[in-house]
Amino acid sequence: MPRAHEFIPDLSLRVLDNRIQLLEKLGSGSYGVVYRALELDSADAFATRRTFAVKCMLRNEAHDCKKTFNIREIDVQRRVHSHPNILTIHEVLEDEDLVYIVCDFWEGGDLYNHIFMGSESVFFGNDALLKSAFLQILEAVEFCHNNSVFHRDIKADNILCSSDLSHIVVADFGLATRRPISRQFGCGTSYYQSPECLHHDVVDIRAYSTKHSDIWSLGIVLINIISGRAPWARASMSDGCFEAFVQNPKWLRMHLPISEEAEKIICRMLDPTPHRRITLEELKEEIKRVHTF
Repeated sequence: MPRAHEFIPDLSLRVLDNRIQLLEKLGSGSYGVVYRALELDSADAFATRRTFAVKCMLRNEAHDCKKTFNIREIDVQRRVHSHPNILTIHEVLEDEDLVYIVCDFWEGGDLYNHIFMGSESVFFGNDALLKSAFLQILEAVEFCHNNSVFHRDIKADNILCSSDLSHIVVADFGLATRRPISRQFGCGTSYYQSPECLHHDVVDIRAYSTKHSDIWSLGIVLINIISGRAPWARASMSDGCFEAFVQNPKWLRMHLPISEEAEKIICRMLDPTPHRRITLEELKEEIKRVHTF
């Protein structure tokens, strides 16, 4: 399926509503393009001009499904964006072709770059920083679940941070749903998808719990943060690494630099049987008690 950004022209230097100027492109995905943007003026002449991140999405396609999708994403995120660990939407602007979602700009970028783009994860060996970051992610996801919002695309790329990594926010609610049970399989990115979401050979179901699938994705994120690696490409028995894990959960410690106490928690997050996975409330308490990851 064509990706939306392939149909969006270069928007650098475009001015929105005579107030916000798009600057350089920060990234792109299936549903839009994100730009850094600058506030052009302010009512207070002495105020610092704010920097934003603006997600640009096609307003319409051949059918109305894309428009409905845009409205749903904005509505779902606004239900939870009051939380300090969830990306805030400041306003939504439109023109004839595009919808622009104006959000906070996070100078630290996303966790993916901090985890995978260096020689090792910036969190490696820094238990205090790791614990703080992951607990903030858990607080955000728990708030979402308590408000009947299920993300379905939790991954390092969709977690933003301040430059010193002291403040973390969950972003990109493009695949989020308010349905606790879903029949829409294959949502998200393969590395982070639960076996039931993939609808492959580990479980045989006609629908899956979006809450429990989010917990699985959080388990993969925790492995990323601790080890700077992804444990497997797909949670399918056709993937040799995943098959080895299912047959022997201690496979994780045999191949990744993960402590025994962290391994026990991760295995509870990655239980192939969804309803047996650790709850977010329990998970927060377990993470707080970890001495080293």
